[in-house]
Amino acid sequence: MHEWQPFGGSRFWFQAAGATEGYMLEPLVYEKADDNMNMKTASLAVPITVVGRGAETRQVLFRSSFDNPTEFQDLRAGEYQVTVLAWLHNSDEPQAADTFRLVVETKDAAQIAKNLRRSKGNSDSASASDLAKVGSAPSD
Repeated sequence: MHEWQPFGGSRFWFQAAGATEGYMLEPLVYEKADDNMNMKTASLAVPITVVGRGAETRQVLFRSSFDNPTEFQDLRAGEYQVTVLAWLHNSDEPQAADTFRLVVETKDAAQIAKNLRRSKGNSDSASASDLAKVGSAPSD
């Protein structure tokens, strides 16, 4: 099991609606496509500065433990809760947290599960696009 070290930064707590287990994701590195469109590490996933009204797009590879909760070993279509946890300084508890819903459609569930199996077989990481890109946040 990975021991989390909250010394600033953010983490994502991903949990099926009504579940008792969850899945902690921690940003590890930024990736970018090379000339052959293969993903390569660009830098560590550190906070970035974005000027007001500006935009920044980065592909993030997340780190997690090998102990995937049941919900991620058999990911199904349905509603999930994602909580963004933020640490502004060295402390055990995050200083900010915000939870939102993520709906995984039936057509996307099989692809997400396939990506999770592939990433688990290769390392303890799964990319942001593997997990959340195919899901959609519902509009309220």
